[in-house]
Amino acid sequence: MLDSAGNLIEPHSGACNSLNNDSWWEEQEEYYETSISLVATHSEAPDFPGCPGVEKPFLEDQFSPGDSVFLSIFLRDALSGEVGTIEVLDPDGRSVVNFPPLEYTDSDHTAAYYILYGLDFTQSAISGAYTFKVTYGGQTMEHTFYINSGPDAPPTAVEANNAQNGLYYDPGKDGEGYNFVTTPAGTIIYFYGSDQFGNRLWLISDLIPGDFGPGSVIEVTMFESTGGTFGSPVPSARALSVWGTLNVDFSACDSAEATLNGVDGVKVSQLIKLAGSAGTGCGAGGTTSDSPWSGLWFAVVDDGEGYNLIVAGNGSILYYYGFKADGQRLWLISDLIVDELQPGVGVEAVMYESTQGDFDNPVPSAQSLIQWGTATITLVDCTHITIVMTGTDGSKTSVTVRLAGVIGLDCSS
Repeated sequence: MLDSAGNLIEPHSGACNSLNNDSWWEEQEEYYETSISLVATHSEAPDFPGCPGVEKPFLEDQFSPGDSVFLSIFLRDALSGEVGTIEVLDPDGRSVVNFPPLEYTDSDHTAAYYILYGLDFTQSAISGAYTFKVTYGGQTMEHTFYINSGPDAPPTAVEANNAQNGLYYDPGKDGEGYNFVTTPAGTIIYFYGSDQFGNRLWLISDLIPGDFGPGSVIEVTMFESTGGTFGSPVPSARALSVWGTLNVDFSACDSAEATLNGVDGVKVSQLIKLAGSAGTGCGAGGTTSDSPWSGLWFAVVDDGEGYNLIVAGNGSILYYYGFKADGQRLWLISDLIVDELQPGVGVEAVMYESTQGDFDNPVPSAQSLIQWGTATITLVDCTHITIVMTGTDGSKTSVTVRLAGVIGLDCSS
């Protein structure tokens, strides 16, 4: 990378840095960052074919007595000599099976390590919530799965609340905007724009439970991403940090005043709705056959980035939130997708990235958006979409699962 004078520098200090003596990091990470990327359960062994094959993760959290449960562990920077533990605890907190120590021994180091175990449950297995618990590299990660039961029902919002769902922007601040996603459990808000230094910025809110609308005011914590690259996003549990707050005051179902107050400053925006998800009211248009795929999607193995698909009355729009190949934050927006989304049929869309602007003075999108590449969207089933990204920062295939759908738009019905 280049410093402010245009000189080539290496941000990391160390023996391989011949350009400058000091680290440019406020707190430089260790060369190896040993961590647990994911623990998960599956109905059968995941299938990870080589490119261009499509991955089949077979993710599942609910099982019946007599089922086989497949347990997966994904490690980052596994080191020889580092020893961890694996446990499966029944609903009473008792260990189900004695696992061998979690240890990588093939060489001194591997950047990525994947382990799969099979566990058979008898017909007499206790019903309830089981805990799959992994400790490695000073980190503990747990995953809950269920035998002959399911998770408690989440809090629900009334269906009329989805009138606020959709894309918003301030005409005086074109070049940035907001996404409101109203799920059955509450609302999530994304902001996409630029920070005070002119770098791309995307923020995600805490979950907003309950209902809101005209006459109600929301105040919610906003988080920013702090790590990862296009090929290796850092899990959100470690990559998100508090940025500040967002205050939203709706004057109507399609207009609101939004105030951001955080690391990059304070800004007030007069928002109007650019597009709503079809089937959610407030002028968004009637439900179409592909409306139920509106919502938030992410690939389990690439937690730390995600997609937002908005199926509007006149077409669909795809957003990507993640990182560039050099670690800068990246948000992309698709061209309007006018083709109907159908299961098993790939639809290609041109994706654009922002190039200019800062927190106070975003550049109009007509000037700041340039073509990044393409995204090919293929609907798999009610809870899975495959997205193939090819562009400036590389290529990758994301087998995404639904993180949250729009309330009132149920693709299972």
